[in-house]
Amino acid sequence: MIVDIHVDADRAINGLAALAQMRGLRRGLAGGAVHLQGKAAVYPPERHASQPFTSDAQRRGFFAKLRAGEIQVPYPRGFASTSEQLGQRWAIEERDGGLTQVVGNNATYAPLVHSAERQTYYHKVTGWKTVDQIGNEEEARVREIVSAEIAADVEASARL
Repeated sequence: MIVDIHVDADRAINGLAALAQMRGLRRGLAGGAVHLQGKAAVYPPERHASQPFTSDAQRRGFFAKLRAGEIQVPYPRGFASTSEQLGQRWAIEERDGGLTQVVGNNATYAPLVHSAERQTYYHKVTGWKTVDQIGNEEEARVREIVSAEIAADVEASARL
């Protein structure tokens, strides 16, 4: 009995090359970044809670800006002339050829709303999540997204 085994080396090499280029990983990381961007852009339900002044200078500054028309009370979320549209300012920057995805916000006040280190007490008690909270809550879903894209590449290379 003669057993004939035929291996198409070109197909195998092409499949391995696709895996080596980490296309699935790059797609997965990009998909995970889009997922996180969407979660970060969500505003909590609007609440009007009192915000006590933390210093006399803050109180004087508040009333000076109110008199000058620089701020409005109550603040019309998203419609004030001073709004930087926080929710719409979330962006993704791809680095290292797609192996690093940075989700960020360039609104000047974003750290006061979303940074674990700088978030104001008011934003904390009114339901704004920090980027750390969002990352921790969505970590499993991002892993699923990345894993699914890698698995798709492995499956595709196995069919070659």
